[in-house]
Amino acid sequence: MECKPMISENPENPIPGDQPKEHADQESDKQPDSAAPQVPFGMAQPQTAEAPHHCDITRNRKRDWIDGATLILQIFALTVLVMYTIFTFELLRATNKSANAGVRTVKATQDAMKADQRAWVGLDSAPHVAVSSLDHGKLRATIGLVIRNFGKGPALKVMTDERIVTSNVDSNVQSSCNLVLPFVGIKPKGQVAFSGENIFKHQWGAIIFPNQPYFKGTNYESDSTDVIGKEAYVIGCIVYEDQFTEPHWTKFCYNTGDFAIDLVRDASSFNRLYVCNTNNYTDDVSDK
Repeated sequence: MECKPMISENPENPIPGDQPKEHADQESDKQPDSAAPQVPFGMAQPQTAEAPHHCDITRNRKRDWIDGATLILQIFALTVLVMYTIFTFELLRATNKSANAGVRTVKATQDAMKADQRAWVGLDSAPHVAVSSLDHGKLRATIGLVIRNFGKGPALKVMTDERIVTSNVDSNVQSSCNLVLPFVGIKPKGQVAFSGENIFKHQWGAIIFPNQPYFKGTNYESDSTDVIGKEAYVIGCIVYEDQFTEPHWTKFCYNTGDFAIDLVRDASSFNRLYVCNTNNYTDDVSDK
């Protein structure tokens, strides 16, 4: 409905010029007894009624309704967008999680296959120590090792270091490993600068096939260790590389005293050695 301004239809204030002609002639013949008061020009003009406010109110209400509906639609669209974004993010995260789980599964399968097929090298029996001198604080001996590949693949670059000590067993075992680790491509622990990178490029040590024993004898001499009356330890480290070119190491430790009861009294004290409670493990149970 279109709103228009309303014109007053008050018969008492007719609009000049709207009366019929005959009425105008009759009125002109009549002479009033007294002169009619003169009406000011402004008051003689037609009176126009003031435009009603309900039209503006209707338009404002319609505009408010449209604005409200638009706001609701915008809020709804924003809500849908947020929900879609959250759904997409969750779907992406679930996909990544599934993909990562798949990668971990594949890697675990590969690692399990390698662990099952690779070489595993360690001592086949306790070291054999033949002491030739224990006089005047000097120890001269031959340390014999029987090394065996217990795995299914060949062991490459097999090298060992072995020694006899009476103290600082842990640090000596690690030092023994650090001496030969570079030959299989592992940087020794605790060394900031290492200049043995060229060692990695060459083939060192022996090749031991599955279930094959390997015998090694080392002449050992120490001028500063008086082992008489002490518990002596025969320690060392075996390093090697498997057929997947992965380096590995095995530490070993044996002693002359069973729980520190039997001490070294003479050369025969080395005839029977006992496995240490520590320092007998491979790289698979500890970080390289």
